[in-house]
Amino acid sequence: MFLETMKVRADSNTSQRIHGINPRSDECWECFRSIEESCVIYPRRNLTDLRWHWKCFKCYACSQDLIITRAMWSVSKQRIVCISCSKKDNIRKAFQDLETGFERVTLLTQYVFLVRVAFERLQGIWGTEDIPSRGQSSD
Repeated sequence: MFLETMKVRADSNTSQRIHGINPRSDECWECFRSIEESCVIYPRRNLTDLRWHWKCFKCYACSQDLIITRAMWSVSKQRIVCISCSKKDNIRKAFQDLETGFERVTLLTQYVFLVRVAFERLQGIWGTEDIPSRGQSSD
């Protein structure tokens, strides 16, 4: 019964932002699978950062693998376009808000991030009042 209750609480919290971290933000923006390796990030002010596996980091228009210095993000279309494709008339017309800003995330940085996400999920499941503070007994 306890595990079923915990699962219900976890399911109800997975789509909410908890303490500034989206508990599902460890997912790749393209394939929706957890990222447990070095990756690409597009930091967004006041929103959850977007992350991609390197293998999923491709141009929307030509499907070529990208490097972060030659990738552009469209906020309105929510797509990545390479610099070469961004110069084409049809792409330039469709993606008028392209901007750079992708960053590489090291494996260590991603692991630290995953630990933070896991901790935030636990707090969402148990609630902060249920987590004993340092020096308190959990009985």
